[in-house]
Amino acid sequence: MRRRIGQTVRTLIGLLVLVTTAPAQLGNLQPSNKYWEFWAEVEGGKPSVFRVALPRQKTLVAVGDTLYLLNKKNRILWKWITASPIWDAPVVDSDGTIYVVGADMLWAAVDSETGKQKWYSTVNGRGAFTQIKLYRKDMYLVVTDMWGYRDNLHDPAIKDSLSLCKRNAVLWDIEIPARTKLHVFGDTIFLTYKRHGHTVRRRISVPSALGKPISRISSLADHEGRPIIQEN
Repeated sequence: MRRRIGQTVRTLIGLLVLVTTAPAQLGNLQPSNKYWEFWAEVEGGKPSVFRVALPRQKTLVAVGDTLYLLNKKNRILWKWITASPIWDAPVVDSDGTIYVVGADMLWAAVDSETGKQKWYSTVNGRGAFTQIKLYRKDMYLVVTDMWGYRDNLHDPAIKDSLSLCKRNAVLWDIEIPARTKLHVFGDTIFLTYKRHGHTVRRRISVPSALGKPISRISSLADHEGRPIIQEN
């Protein structure tokens, strides 16, 4: 199942390597041993790498299942290791919290200053969190790909979903077409997907008034009992 998830996500979203550091510097940033023991085969032997610029000339780099914070001299300030590969570039809200999504429906939050985990959730299901984008500085959007249910039920009509979140609360969600690509430009949200061989571009409007949270992503990590390793 995990192998199929990895293959499907690479096909759907084309895990982009966003690296601007020199090869010698990047060579010091490696996934965990567990990644090489299991996930390297799933991901084709090459970990995905995402780079995010932060204030004060700091840089956040995700390599496979490991998140690093570097200073302006590319020295490691902290690293955080999760049990699953990260599948999209992490986002950082106005409070300095980092949010990541990845394999086995990984969804986690990490403090950008300390590298300490705030909360963490994962399940081995038939869906996959494949995309995450910052929205209005203190919220973010997550795409849930329902590929496993489409395959298992042989029903291509099953749609994916788009969720708007703040911290660990889901505030709003909608169904979206399968294999949709999410784009966020300032306050504007666009979806692109294929229909009858043509690319469709659709704008999404978020309700002006959001009520109470629909659900919570996770309780505090200390009560989760998940296989997370924290290193400073």
